[in-house]
Amino acid sequence: MSLDERARGILSPADRRYLQKPKEYSKQAGYERRRAIVERLHEALHDMPLLVSELDEDLRTEAFEDGDLDGKEHTLNVLSWSFALLYLGITDTVEPSDLAKDAFEGIAASGVRQAYLQRGYSVEEVEVEVNVKRGEPLDELREREPDELSYPEVNQLLESGELSHLTGEEQMARIKEAWESGNTDKVGAFPNLELRDNADE
Repeated sequence: MSLDERARGILSPADRRYLQKPKEYSKQAGYERRRAIVERLHEALHDMPLLVSELDEDLRTEAFEDGDLDGKEHTLNVLSWSFALLYLGITDTVEPSDLAKDAFEGIAASGVRQAYLQRGYSVEEVEVEVNVKRGEPLDELREREPDELSYPEVNQLLESGELSHLTGEEQMARIKEAWESGNTDKVGAFPNLELRDNADE
């Protein structure tokens, strides 16, 4: 299913087209599209309390289940992007920046608490702890020779789009080379990994 064929969500089909290919839009059209996206996303965030408190359980379950995927990613596989958006938004706006991770943990804990309250349970305590060991910047990894990259590093370059200039076949070759190098420590699962073949673009 193409982006244009999907039903409207937070983003309209026109929003999706713009985010995919912003250079095809004039300066004014691009500005108008960006403002519309920001407004819709902002209002969607403010709709969350209503969805949590008033949407029936069967409707909520239906929204999270996969009916006819018709080319779409499994819903559970895209939920990590929701957390990514929340983490980026929170850490972009909380000041001072060194408190941003604590703010995210507190907001996540509050969300879990709200979920239990909606299911009729009191909550004595919720603990959420996020520990991040940051590695090298992706642009520096991209400049390294393929045989110098570990398997998880190649996966993260692919997942972040840093290797989107390569064809799908070239990307697979990078994965194979990293795997055969033997440097496969700390290999993680990347369910959202998508190989992009740009040969025809």
